[in-house]
Amino acid sequence: VTAWHMIERARISAGDRVLVVGASGGLGTLFLQLVRQRGAVPVAVTGNMAHLATFQELGAETVIDRTAGNVVDEVRRLTDGRGMDVVLDPTGAASWTASIGALARGGRYVTCGILTGAEVTLNLAPFYAQEQEVIGSTGGSRRDLVDCFDAIARGTFKFPIHARYPLSGAADAMRALSDPSRLGKVLLEIG
Repeated sequence: VTAWHMIERARISAGDRVLVVGASGGLGTLFLQLVRQRGAVPVAVTGNMAHLATFQELGAETVIDRTAGNVVDEVRRLTDGRGMDVVLDPTGAASWTASIGALARGGRYVTCGILTGAEVTLNLAPFYAQEQEVIGSTGGSRRDLVDCFDAIARGTFKFPIHARYPLSGAADAMRALSDPSRLGKVLLEIG
């Protein structure tokens, strides 16, 4: 529901170029699919290119390796200097500078997480001159929940699972969320 609501808040339209930060995470893998289903063009950002084929299978048109160079430079190259219409970033402060730098004029940065930190700085001059937006997103509405469950029931999504842990392994599951080789969800099983 978090991913669904974030996509709604982003106001993604067909043809929009959308940068998906943290593409290997549970939200990132869903963002790729939701963006593609809306007729927009998802571009994945990852630190682990071992998952390239999966990102493409989930809808990514292009995958940027954040460890291989400057993400903003690569975005500008891919978009002929224009930038991204939307950046979906569930990670937080660590990707802030690159995410804001990747936005096109009128672009929208949407976040729902602070995994890598909550405090950032913003130079307002280029931000307001480019008429960009920062949008927060959390949880979702009852309508989002219903729409999301309907889509799941129709088999609309693929859910890559990185690992499963018993409830007694909750601490291990939390550590797995930071595993750089992770692709998809980390699940806690009850019972």
